[in-house]
Amino acid sequence: MIKRILLIGLAILMAFSGYLGFIVWSTSTYAQTLSQRPVADDSNTGGFTVLPLWSKVSDSNDLTYITGVTNAGGRATFAFTPLAVVAGATNISISVSFRHRENTSGTNKAGASLKVGSTYYDNNGLVEPGAVWTTSTYTWWTNPVGGVWTSDVVNALTVFGVSSNDFNPDVRFSEVWIEVNYSDPPSYYTYSNAQILQGRQVLDNYRTTLGGLSLKPDEHAPYIEQMESALRGIGFSNGDGLNTFSVWDEFNTASELMNVRELGYLSFSAYENALGRGDALEGIEDELDAKWH
Repeated sequence: MIKRILLIGLAILMAFSGYLGFIVWSTSTYAQTLSQRPVADDSNTGGFTVLPLWSKVSDSNDLTYITGVTNAGGRATFAFTPLAVVAGATNISISVSFRHRENTSGTNKAGASLKVGSTYYDNNGLVEPGAVWTTSTYTWWTNPVGGVWTSDVVNALTVFGVSSNDFNPDVRFSEVWIEVNYSDPPSYYTYSNAQILQGRQVLDNYRTTLGGLSLKPDEHAPYIEQMESALRGIGFSNGDGLNTFSVWDEFNTASELMNVRELGYLSFSAYENALGRGDALEGIEDELDAKWH
């Protein structure tokens, strides 16, 4: 009898962990990087030479360059092909990198520029150039307008560049590029509301009924089958059209999304109760054995 109780409790625990995926859960995200280089000139307030500017800094070498000559500094900004960050991306940051050196020795500055909406954000990450070509990077971890970056805001960016508040002596720039780093949205992001609602209704029904069920696996099986059927056919990928998951994996993901992990805890409780009853019965049997033998 004791062994039977324990086996039934373990079976229910395995049913929850195997079918519902409550015991082990993870949502895969993938780090992504996109970058662009200039494709046209935008603004020149630093007396930069030689026009057109963008073609001198869009390549990947130091053979061509532009020179900021206005003593009080200024900016050279460029248009670029918009970035294409996927909807729902998280942990987004924007970086502008530039290679620089001074024309002659002195105290001067070089920094990054970014245009968000109609506002230019200049003189970010100012550094003092030296006698050799050096790469510097400034990263906006949040939107300078306010709040975290979103894919919509990032995809609307069209202008970036270099700037300074001191081009005395002159400062050269040979390369400039913009980069976005982000994490792909969680895999469940592409589930439709209708599918989620349908699955939620079945799961809520199971949650309501669970308290009246015994530890017998065959009482739980019909609800497991209903939930699998409700969520059958939900598929997703990581944007490449591949990696479509099986029904059980789809079910595991959706069940977690619907906040029903507490069902897993209930299965643990049922199992622990079975263990407790088993221990109590064993204790009684031991006492009886000690009394009568």
